[in-house]
Order: sequence, then C-alpha cells, then structure tokens
Amino acid sequence: MIPGGLLGPVGGLEQVWFTSKESMSRGSRFVTRTALSGRSHAQVLPRQARTWECEIPYDAPQEGQILDQLETWVARQREPLVWYPADALGTNMLDPDASQMGTDWWEDVESGGARVLPGDGLPGPRFLSSASTSPSGKWAHLSSIPVPHNMTLTASVYLSAYEGQTAYFWLDELGIDGATIEGRVHKATTSGVLQRVSHTITTTPETVAVTFGVARAVTVTAPALTLTDHVRPWGVGRGCTSALVDVTARDPLWTATNQYIYGSADATSFTIRELVA
Repeated sequence: MIPGGLLGPVGGLEQVWFTSKESMSRGSRFVTRTALSGRSHAQVLPRQARTWECEIPYDAPQEGQILDQLETWVARQREPLVWYPADALGTNMLDPDASQMGTDWWEDVESGGARVLPGDGLPGPRFLSSASTSPSGKWAHLSSIPVPHNMTLTASVYLSAYEGQTAYFWLDELGIDGATIEGRVHKATTSGVLQRVSHTITTTPETVAVTFGVARAVTVTAPALTLTDHVRPWGVGRGCTSALVDVTARDPLWTATNQYIYGSADATSFTIRELVA
C-alpha cells in the first residue's frame, strides 16, 4: 500500500491514506455533440482529461469520512477540488502544462526554444519547451498553486540569466485572501546558464498557495514543486487543480462490536475526474 494523494479545496487539502491503487487513464481529446437537426459538432479540448481510479483496501469510517464530505462539498458548492496523486508528491505537483511553461498558465513570458539533445556540456534536463522574461526586470508569474499548510515542500526552476545580469526566482506564500503573507517571500538568484534555483520551505498555518515569480531570465524551464525537503530529478507535472470526486463503492469488511475492539473497516473505491476547460 502507498500513502495516498492530497485532495480538497484550496486551503483544505487532506491526505488520503493507504491507497493501494491510483490508476490514471486519459479520455478523448474530442467532445462530440449532436443537435436536434442531426448535425454533429466536435469540441477539441486543450488536452485529454485524466481520470484516476483509486482503491483503499482498509478504510476506517473516521478516515474515509473525508471522501464523503468532499463529495458532498463539490455538489453543494459547485466548485472543483485540487488533486495531487501520490506519485505527484515526489515527482512534480504542478499541472502538466504549467510544468512545461504553457503560456495559458504563466503570465508575462514569451515562448522559448527546446533542448532536444542535452549533450552540450550544460546542466539541466532535456526539455522541449521553455520561456523567457523581459530583460527590463518585469516579473513573470505562475500564480496561486494550492499547497497544504504546515508541510515542507521544495520549489525549483532552471534559469539562464541575460548576459551581464542576474536572474531572480521568488516564491511567495499566499493566504486565503490571495495576498502574500508578510515575511513569507523567498528569493534566490543566479548569473549562470541553465542553473537550477530552488527554495525549500515549511508552509505556515495560514499558507494555502504559492506563486512562482521569475525575472531577468532569457531561459525559464522545468519548474517543479514537490512535497520533499530537497530537489528531485525533474519530471513533467502530475497535479490536477480542477477535479471532481465520486465514491463509487464501499464494501464493509467488518463492523465494530463490543467484542471487536478495532472498529469498523471498509474497502473503498473512488474516482477522481479532471475538468479540462
């Protein structure tokens, strides 16, 4: 069994413990609709929506109640949840497009080039997408990435500074009102080429999200966020910031009685569905 992922609304992420399965599959990129006239239309999604089929083999009621509450919360609030599967926590919690410098996610960046063959003597991974910021010093942002409070995490990015300048990487911690928490702005710099710059922090009880900020970088690539106390080898993001949850099955294994002191337990299955705009 593996420790499960993080699930919940912004500011209320909960760990789902002891999942034995978090299988991910992808749907079609095309959504078709047929009008009353019989004419069909197809909508092309930016990418295929992901679905996770998850199982918890031994789920005590006091542990599984969070899934029931989140399922009800989505139905009442009409708001999606944030889902970081277990394998994202140590790989990359960012959305796949955000981790590959998608301009729908990053603000004030220009699309950059690729590094197909990294055998050029420079550090860093192979990458097929990158971005650049203005040499004037204007910030570029990846804003409001949901994070759990009171936990250690590491944020990193590869930067190349403009010649004769210093590139900056800020990490701002945000409160529930979306404002930066006083005294919780972290800054790192580099004057090199494709240098990995990172911050390892422990979030405060008030922290609900973080924002990546970069400036004066001719190359920005391979951003990552992990629930670790050190940087990990870079991988494409596996997080999901817009998801729905359905508890699909619950099979009682045993029921608490006066003679059975360990309490009740169920085998629980639930499904996470990504919403792609």
